[in-house]
Amino acid sequence: MSEPSPLPLSGTLEVHSWLSLLSLAAASQATGLFELTLPDRQLTVHLRKGSVDHVESNHFGDDLGEILIQRRLLTAEQRNQAVSAAAQFDGQILGALFGLGLVNSNQILPLLSTRALSILTDAAGAESGTFLYTPGELAGHPAMPVGERWPLLSELVRRMPIASVHFRLKPFLKSSFRKAKGRVNPAELGLNAQETRLVTHLSAASTLEAILKTPGLDSENFLRVTYLLKETTHLLFDAPETTDDLASLKSQLAKMAKLDHFHLLEISEMAAINEVRSAYFKAAKLYHPDTVPPQSPREMVDVKSEIFSLIGEAYRTLSNPETRQAYLLKLNGAQPAEVDISAVLGAEDKFRKACALVKTRKLAEAVTLLDELITLQPQEGEYYAWRGYARYLTVPDKVSAHAAAFKDFKQAIEKNPKCAQAYYFMGQVEKLSGKLEVASKYFAQTVELQPAHIEAQREIRLLSQRK
Repeated sequence: MSEPSPLPLSGTLEVHSWLSLLSLAAASQATGLFELTLPDRQLTVHLRKGSVDHVESNHFGDDLGEILIQRRLLTAEQRNQAVSAAAQFDGQILGALFGLGLVNSNQILPLLSTRALSILTDAAGAESGTFLYTPGELAGHPAMPVGERWPLLSELVRRMPIASVHFRLKPFLKSSFRKAKGRVNPAELGLNAQETRLVTHLSAASTLEAILKTPGLDSENFLRVTYLLKETTHLLFDAPETTDDLASLKSQLAKMAKLDHFHLLEISEMAAINEVRSAYFKAAKLYHPDTVPPQSPREMVDVKSEIFSLIGEAYRTLSNPETRQAYLLKLNGAQPAEVDISAVLGAEDKFRKACALVKTRKLAEAVTLLDELITLQPQEGEYYAWRGYARYLTVPDKVSAHAAAFKDFKQAIEKNPKCAQAYYFMGQVEKLSGKLEVASKYFAQTVELQPAHIEAQREIRLLSQRK
């Protein structure tokens, strides 16, 4: 077998696909932690000797408690009990569920594997994002193995949206390729009979574009198995031809250099921070210098680097409330008032941490942080929205919790009428209270204010399926 390359410690998912990273990890039997930031979620993947050992996601759709409640394997009260007791189990809600005897292990273990596989599939299908890798032994956590390391790659490719497979292979359709030994014996990939037959087509022509013209070819599954073999280095492709025109890129740079930060990212001045982040990822996917194929003119890398620098500056300015406010004042011709830098320093970092704590159900810590932030910046509506939801989840008496939560939600909307997150949390609270029609209206209001709000879109779909 070829010698495995060392795992990169950081990078973009445009350059290093999640499948290629898992392939490298499997080949080097890596032990460590991957932290992935996708446009709509953050994932953590623990590896032990090249195999996936534990997976977590802060996406609401991946919330274990919600999944168990929807499957009628847990009640909302039991979930809240586990959240309250998590501190006794190293902060792990799953550990609390088992430790308190709230779930049946025979029923939940297959569900844990299915959930982990779903999260990994989302990562495999991601076309943009960033990653950090920290090698080393792992802190204690409940293991949720999802299968042997090499067959897992095959299963992820089978589950990936075919559009994501097309995205990864499109630059190579006209490229010549050759076979190689790869990182593992192909027999260990666990290919089925149909996939094994499709592999034989890879020796029939010199490009994928030519092979796809074969009469009767199962093109979808052929592309899937091709992508798997590419990311495990059994197929080596020549550098793809670039479709970027240097002159048009230069023209684009000249135009973008004249735009303000909001027009550069194609967002409104009222855009929420997560909208700023999504716009940045969308632009990075197009203009990151790493997207320039090898052997392209050096000038093309330089032009894309300049464009990416403009995008990065816009993102850094607009994703921080303090610098964003100062920029808006400057943009509108006003002089920024003096601010107490020491008072607001790190507010955005604290808010990101508070959001992560809510999503991982470390609610007491989250409420404490949000209280601090509200004292520091009482005009920020979104702080009240997150605090209201966190408080609701911590209080056992849901009747009184409902009233207190909605008080915070209404304050959030008073301070920022376009605070989509407040409406989303109102929908979540009403859903947990069993008022599904009311919840559906709040989720619809969320999407009206923020059309790209993925969690609200998902809730609308789920509620419509119950009717």
